[in-house]
Amino acid sequence: MEILAKITMKTIDCQPAPRSVKEKTELAHIYGRAERVSEGSTTYGIFHKYKGNFEAVNLATGEVYRSGTLLLPEIADAILLQGLLAAGATLGKEKIGNTPGVEGERVQGDPVDFAVSIGVIPMESKDDTGRGYQFTVKPMMEVTAADPLKALRDHTASHRKALSGPAPAHEAPASSTAQTNAHEPQKGSGTGGKRK
Repeated sequence: MEILAKITMKTIDCQPAPRSVKEKTELAHIYGRAERVSEGSTTYGIFHKYKGNFEAVNLATGEVYRSGTLLLPEIADAILLQGLLAAGATLGKEKIGNTPGVEGERVQGDPVDFAVSIGVIPMESKDDTGRGYQFTVKPMMEVTAADPLKALRDHTASHRKALSGPAPAHEAPASSTAQTNAHEPQKGSGTGGKRK
């Protein structure tokens, strides 16, 4: 496993060279917990940078990468961004009350868990980007509100079950007749019997 400053298709060696994609190919699985998002722009357009805990698997090599920062291809970015915004996150800074010039913390909302499979398909030569391919995305789970304690609850529940083992077998109480007869002398044994 390798720790990266940020996970992108390039840093996990899953960025195809221009005009190199000849058939539909799955490239990577990316999953994790996104806690906040910021927006930026370059000459290539707007991008979103996610902060949280992320892991990516390069499907060609099996290499595993981890990082606290994630940038996704546009088609996958839309899925995660929608989930975070629905959980209450915002992209910009908000003013506190009516005080001019005073900015507060960005509203983070609740963290979300997600898992996606990123792939590529070839594109016609009229592709405006000049790449000759486009990314595809297949959600591996719904983007859901994170439950930080779920794994611990599941672990402790299975641990408790393993420790308890099968329920002990209970012996049936002896009948009252058997208890009464146990104190009476048996016929033909001990004292009081006639000898032949």
